[in-house]
Amino acid sequence: MLLGGFEAPCATERVAFPELAPQVFLRASLKNAGGAPILAGPVTLVVDGAYTGTGDLLYVGPGEAFDLSFGSADRFLVRPKKRRRA
Repeated sequence: MLLGGFEAPCATERVAFPELAPQVFLRASLKNAGGAPILAGPVTLVVDGAYTGTGDLLYVGPGEAFDLSFGSADRFLVRPKKRRRA
């Protein structure tokens, strides 16, 4: 049951935290362009019309910026090199 919706431009980027995990994650940053708040809870994640999973979102007021993580981008891995200092 659809309660509402809006379209908004977003910026996507790949982020990595090599000290924690070798995966690279896809993150979308956007603003709530709707006239009402987005309530906290689960969200369905879709990329190019294909279901990619679910995520969680905290309360987002109208006009507030928020980020959504779309999980790992399987094409990319981070392999840190350890160097010795003399």
